Amino acid sequence: LDPAAMAPTRAVSIPTRDGARMVGYLTTPRGHGTGALPTILWVRGGPHGVRDTADFDRTAQVFAQAGYAVLRVNYRGSGGFGLSFQEAGYGQWGALMQ
Repeated sequence: LDPAAMAPTRAVSIPTRDGARMVGYLTTPRGHGTGALPTILWVRGGPHGVRDTADFDRTAQVFAQAGYAVLRVNYRGSGGFGLSFQEAGYGQWGALMQ
């Protein structure tokens, strides 16, 4: 794969309703300007310990090539953000976790 042909992915900080912040990764089609795009919220497995990164993601790339933005969010319970962030997801499925 040619890295220059891949859709760009950037980190985004997402505020939550209770004042916390979640880190996500937004992949957009190459050459896309500032206009609106149809967007896919890609929820990965887990819920505890695993996380998304800005590394190459083939699913996000496929959708971006088809003209979609793809947002992958590290919700409460994700690993790599400290034990308190991971523990904040405990008992919160369908509630504050997301």
